[in-house]
Amino acid sequence: MGHGRKVQRAFVEDGVPKMESGDCWARVVEFRDKGIIAVNVAIDNDTIEASLAFLPARFRGTLFLRRGGFVQVRPLAPTECSVSREDAKVQWAIENLLSTEHIKELRKEKRWPSAFEPRPALPEEEENTEETEGSEEASD
Repeated sequence: MGHGRKVQRAFVEDGVPKMESGDCWARVVEFRDKGIIAVNVAIDNDTIEASLAFLPARFRGTLFLRRGGFVQVRPLAPTECSVSREDAKVQWAIENLLSTEHIKELRKEKRWPSAFEPRPALPEEEENTEETEGSEEASD
């Protein structure tokens, strides 16, 4: 088994990461170049802020992130980012990758932000969906 796979498995098997002061949960939105990742950070339980996060060099090639996945981030000190800071827009450093097991456990403990919970469809959207399906069947 390769080194990267061992490291990633260790992250998953360690259990839910411990939160320190200032740490937050974030959803991966988009990958930028050289370890910069666009994320939606849950600042508090209901507030999401779009921001940029930095993936430290020690994790590159060992942690495999995907869009829509969740990570633990911490505020980034100004001297930590070795890549261009894009006019200081990079505000977070990725600390841990969250697996589905971690998220389930956080939901049980009521520590998962409600901002990341799936939203039920609104009744208006359901009615519009039924109308468009009916019109497609009529045109066939």
